[in-house]
Amino acid sequence: MNSLIYFTKRLLPTIALGCLLQIPASAASSVSHYGITWTFSSDRPTGTFANGEPWVIGPVTITNINPNPTQSVSGVQHGSMINPIPNTAFGFDSHPSISSAVSYQAAKNVALSFPINLQVNDVLVSANCQGGAYPTFLKTVCALTVLGSAPPVGSFRPSIFGADRTVKWNVSQLNWAVLKNYTAVASTPSKATIAAQVPPLPWFEWAPIWSGNSLQPKDNTADGDKQYGRETAAKFGQVGLWLNTNQPLADKQAIAIQMVQNGLDIYAYVKHGGGFYHDGGHKCGRKLPLVLAAMMLNDTELKAMAGNPDIFQEDTQVWIVTQSDVGRVIWVAPPGDSWYGREFLQYRQEDVGMGEWGIRHRWEPIQDNRSWSATYRSVVGPAMMGPWLAAYLMGAQSVWNHPAAFAYMERFHTLAGDGATFTAAMYAAHKQSATITPPPQSAVNPTITPSSGYFDTPQSVTISTTTPSATIRYTLNGVTPGTSDPIYAGPIAVSSTKTIKAVAYATGVDPSGVTTAELAFTAVPPIFGPAPGGYSGAQSVTLTSGTSGATIHYTTDGSDPNTSSPVYVNPVSVTASTTIKAIAVKSGIASSSIATGNYLIGAVVGTPTWASVAFGPRTGAFTYGFDMAASANNIDAVVGLGGVTPVTGYADLACIVRFNSSGKIDVRNGGGYAALVDMPYSVGNVYSVRMIVDTAAKTYSVTVSVNGGVAVLIAQNYAFRLEQASLASFNNMALIATIGSQAVSNHGLVAETPPIPQGLRIRGQ
Repeated sequence: MNSLIYFTKRLLPTIALGCLLQIPASAASSVSHYGITWTFSSDRPTGTFANGEPWVIGPVTITNINPNPTQSVSGVQHGSMINPIPNTAFGFDSHPSISSAVSYQAAKNVALSFPINLQVNDVLVSANCQGGAYPTFLKTVCALTVLGSAPPVGSFRPSIFGADRTVKWNVSQLNWAVLKNYTAVASTPSKATIAAQVPPLPWFEWAPIWSGNSLQPKDNTADGDKQYGRETAAKFGQVGLWLNTNQPLADKQAIAIQMVQNGLDIYAYVKHGGGFYHDGGHKCGRKLPLVLAAMMLNDTELKAMAGNPDIFQEDTQVWIVTQSDVGRVIWVAPPGDSWYGREFLQYRQEDVGMGEWGIRHRWEPIQDNRSWSATYRSVVGPAMMGPWLAAYLMGAQSVWNHPAAFAYMERFHTLAGDGATFTAAMYAAHKQSATITPPPQSAVNPTITPSSGYFDTPQSVTISTTTPSATIRYTLNGVTPGTSDPIYAGPIAVSSTKTIKAVAYATGVDPSGVTTAELAFTAVPPIFGPAPGGYSGAQSVTLTSGTSGATIHYTTDGSDPNTSSPVYVNPVSVTASTTIKAIAVKSGIASSSIATGNYLIGAVVGTPTWASVAFGPRTGAFTYGFDMAASANNIDAVVGLGGVTPVTGYADLACIVRFNSSGKIDVRNGGGYAALVDMPYSVGNVYSVRMIVDTAAKTYSVTVSVNGGVAVLIAQNYAFRLEQASLASFNNMALIATIGSQAVSNHGLVAETPPIPQGLRIRGQ
């Protein structure tokens, strides 16, 4: 069982929300999160985002989901969708029906048939249902995100909607100064109480109208079976206020991270067609997480949505009364109407300038009612006091961008109080005396034109920023500019290699980040065609340079070229494994850097289909050697030895060396991959591998040398893969690549076992 099952289901609600948790990439045959398990056809690299939600390196084939529709109690339940789009037909549960167009469709439910093939940038959204129970039919919704490579540590999960899986935001970008440190009041909730309200799950909803609540999962909203907007607003208000009390930052971090993730999910939902139709108290409360995310990440796109007064119910229901409201026609309930049959009052002259609330104000202002007993006023107001006050105390008025919200907050406080005890105590203690200092904002990073590149003529370099009245300071020596460095005043003439750095400074905001441009006045390094790598037969290699009129010198013996080396005229015939090195030279500018191309001829190339090379049978102790080269950085490819013919899966191999997707070489050790030392790999290099196998002991060691260099011991006495723990005879080498490809050449049994590098022996062995 993968460790993610334990961490995400058991520890996150109690422990991980006190500190940042991100489980590093590891190979696994399944991943579980909050009671949902996805099983893979073979081991895949997996890990978690900043809040503990899982990702997997794809492509990946899902052979089972637990639970799935075969475990339905009634109808069709426990469905899954790939790259869903909200407010459309869905495949999660056959019971709810939001509208005629937004209802269950079996074709949307990929969990009705296995296997499920997921490609890079897919997301599989799976539901655990509640047996057809009203008001909500879903217990939990979890997302499995498929990426092409491991995301940076601290990454926020990308959208669960649509096709864009760009990992755009990271915990390292968070500005923790956005969170204030107001003195906690006596009724301040405990950390555990607050943490329980923001579980490490997607903020998930499907449709903008009230009936869409039936697809809001119980666990994700953390409101029990109350998916009503009033509860959502009250919850996020409590969390927002707590984050702005003087709790230790270490206690705030994981809660804030999940709150920001909620905000990013709400942003994605709206961006993909979701919305919040203002109707009583159904859809309020969603804006505060987005405001928090926008401020802490200082992101212009998030701020633009957070500041749009036409999206969120907490804005579209409130406004400032103007002269045009005085005496205007409002709806009057029919006689005897028990729902709306309350006092309806028109607005008066003395109301102009007053913050006001209306049940459907933005699109149905005829239902506005001056009466303080207006329907739903007492439902929405107490719940919204928390989010409005949290935003106010955080200094978010400009990002929220709807002054009517804060005007109505003060009016509601005066006439009705503040709702929850915690909110009321925070208002009394801090609202009137709060000195709000908006969080630091930064000037926009400068743009340098031309940007980095190779040049053979002088360049006129310009630097600009979109921040009004900003001063740009720059350097030409690669040093980060400070306030005493030159001020940019006009184009800069550059005729020799320079590293230009620029920073924008403006009054009232933080300095921008550093923009760097590297202008190299050298010839452009040669380019090889076809690209270096492994090929089954001879190649005719061409060399070209982007510098017009440059002469190319090259070598084929591994030595560095110079102007005395042969001049490239015709394609170079490569009939055996060869390293070509080349430089481009042109009078008046510096020679290019050396370009290196390693060609493996007679290679077996790893693809998504298993390839095998027979060599056995072999028992006892032996050494098998091969050279391998990666087609790119961060691929996912293995080379292994086994005794099963033909090889159809990773479990058929006992000894495995891997180019892993994090950019390192590692080795299979029993149930997982490991390495004694970090060995990064990169495209263009050749890695000579020796597998030293002891069949009787069921162990093997591995040495690797780079481009003919010193052998490094990366595995010593590692155990055969668990599925092959009793293997007694080897007869083939096999390889496969699921991301990129690898080329293997010079493969076969080696007569002599290489010595284990003495400096790298493991203590006790």
